[in-house]
Amino acid sequence: MSCEDFQHITAKLDGTNYTHWFFLMKSFLKGKSMWKYIDGTETKPKESTSIIKDKGTETLASSLETWETNNHKIPTWIGNTLITSISMQLTSFEVAKDAWDFFSKRYTQINFAQRYKLEQDIRSMKQPLNQSISNFHSEMYVIWNQLALMEPKWINDLEIWEKYREDTRLVKLLMAL
Repeated sequence: MSCEDFQHITAKLDGTNYTHWFFLMKSFLKGKSMWKYIDGTETKPKESTSIIKDKGTETLASSLETWETNNHKIPTWIGNTLITSISMQLTSFEVAKDAWDFFSKRYTQINFAQRYKLEQDIRSMKQPLNQSISNFHSEMYVIWNQLALMEPKWINDLEIWEKYREDTRLVKLLMAL
């Protein structure tokens, strides 16, 4: 085994660092040629599917075994990068893509309370005397990325934009009280 086989991700998803965790996990899975199990390109073979590989026809049983093996590697890798309370939620999923989609939806949904908390965190941040500007900027960047996930995806929809603007005004009003 090469050293590459032992690479792992040291960041643990704790519910507040999804953007960073997502980037690292996506890069890791792509590096292992496993992203296709997450993006839906590689799906579980069905009995009616004829499977053709480079060196002839692969049997359905062999194809199913390969898919099962790879599908179950991913939750193991993901589970190793989650805090215990979050990793326990993996037991609900048989398909890696379903687990990935669950975490994606859970940690990127527009959540007003979470947005308010992030806006408060930014407002209360102050650079400590012994901290470099670069490190302070990095801390703010993490919060900015989380807030960016909550921005409307399509700003050409006036209704969505107006709702977002009103929510932004409400957050700033509540923080000023």
